[in-house]
Amino acid sequence: MKEFFQKMIAFFLALLSALGISLKAPSEPALKLSDDDTYSVSGSTVTFALSSNPSTGYSWTVQQEGNSVKQTKTWYESDQEEHSNVAIAGRGGTEFFTFTAQSKGKSTVTFSYERPWEKDGSIKSYIVSITVAEDLTISDVTVVE
Repeated sequence: MKEFFQKMIAFFLALLSALGISLKAPSEPALKLSDDDTYSVSGSTVTFALSSNPSTGYSWTVQQEGNSVKQTKTWYESDQEEHSNVAIAGRGGTEFFTFTAQSKGKSTVTFSYERPWEKDGSIKSYIVSITVAEDLTISDVTVVE
C-alpha cells in the first residue's frame, strides 16, 4: 500500500510539473527603483536588479557606508533569448547585487552606472538606505535619491 501511494504522489508531481504548476512558495514581489530597475527583500537579504549593457563600457559600481549589511553576491544575466545559441553583440541584460544582513542598524549603498575611464561621473545612480532589525532581517529599504 505504501508503494502505491508513493507512485501516486510521484505521478501527481510529474503532472503538476508538466502543467507548469509549482508547489514552491511564491517569491517576494520586486519593488521598483525605476521603470527598469528593481529590488526584492527576502528575510535577511535584499537583491537589486539593475539594467546594464556592458558592451557599451558602462557598468554598475557600488559604494557602501555602514556595516549592517554585506555584499555577498554579484552576477550578470544577458537578455539573450533563452533558447538562442547565438549571442547578439550589444544586447544588454541585468546586473544583480545581493546584500545580507550582518548586524542591527543602517547602511547606505550607492549604485552608480558609469564608465570607469570617464571623469564625468555616472549617467544613472541610486542611493539606498537599508535598515536591519534586531532579528537580522531587512526591515526597510528606502531610496534616498
